[in-house]
Amino acid sequence: MADVLTYVLHYQGALNKNSLGTVSEGAARAAEIGGECHAVVVGGDDLTDELCSSLGAYGAKKVFRAVGPEGLAHPIVDVMATVIDDHGHAYALFGGGLLGFEIARYALGPEAEFKRRLNDDRVIAEALELSAGAEVENDLLRRAGARRAAKREDVPHTT
Repeated sequence: MADVLTYVLHYQGALNKNSLGTVSEGAARAAEIGGECHAVVVGGDDLTDELCSSLGAYGAKKVFRAVGPEGLAHPIVDVMATVIDDHGHAYALFGGGLLGFEIARYALGPEAEFKRRLNDDRVIAEALELSAGAEVENDLLRRAGARRAAKREDVPHTT
């Protein structure tokens, strides 16, 4: 099955906007591969039927509600692992933010988190782009100097 499972963060009866974006993105990706997007919410009494069903407007076809402490990575990973094992989801998505990063690190390991951060870090991406194909240090220094000069030319000068 090519279904996508997303984690939805909430606080005091409101769903996190980044998490809603993750559900929408999960629904789009699931549609591309012939699956559905499902959501997991973990919390207490603030997880009302109305709140959970509102995720359908963002593309969630099913919502799995679990009682547990909100905002801690370990219980969320446990719930998601159970849902994935029981329902065979092919993919799991976590929204941005510190908790999403912590869950990804906990669930996928520090190497996966490091690779994700490498891909998201603009400075590292520019450094990798500069170094691609450079055979010696002077090649790298020449490219860096040319890039710096080009950036200076792009900045409007005022007198």
